[in-house]
Amino acid sequence: MPPPQYPPGYRPPAPRQAPGYSAPRYAAPDPRRVLLVRLFVALAALLLLAGFAAWIYAQPYLTLLRIKDAVERTDEAKLAREMDLPSLRQNIREQVQQRINEKTSKSFTAKALAAAGNYLTGGLADRAAELVCTPLGLRRLMIGRLVLEDLEASQMEAEERTAVQQRFNSATFRYETSSRFSATFRGAGGLDTGLILTRDGFHWRLTSVILPPW
Repeated sequence: MPPPQYPPGYRPPAPRQAPGYSAPRYAAPDPRRVLLVRLFVALAALLLLAGFAAWIYAQPYLTLLRIKDAVERTDEAKLAREMDLPSLRQNIREQVQQRINEKTSKSFTAKALAAAGNYLTGGLADRAAELVCTPLGLRRLMIGRLVLEDLEASQMEAEERTAVQQRFNSATFRYETSSRFSATFRGAGGLDTGLILTRDGFHWRLTSVILPPW
């Protein structure tokens, strides 16, 4: 249908509106308000990012605190959750076996005696590896006692609890790499014990122990 034709100079009447009606007016946004909203969003994002970074950074420290609590409470299940047991046992076994071999190599000169010494060394290394992976054994290492001491009859005394806390207070903590963290516990006469944590995703676990000289 063709549009209507109007004579020259004719203006069609405006559409009628209900009484009191006015067309909506859209004001331009306030630039200051827009800037404040953008600043608030940027600040919130920055705080979230900083909080996440702080949480990531604190993970090995939190793992050590859980290890300390498990050691003090003699909680084997809790301690095991913070350890990579296969790696830790292998690490302890190799260290003990190497040190005993170094001490006994001068005494066993004959091949037969050397073979017997290696057999006994392996048994002691296995024993030490099992002891270190228990709350009692790890606690004794942290307070400066030897790994091969008789630990079965020991109980957590008040002075031992104090000693563990003192060792933590004087320990040195540092990131060696982004996936490796070390804690060094100072011992008498420079006999320090080190705990090495390794990152697995967002979780850190105890994977090796640096035994003090003995």
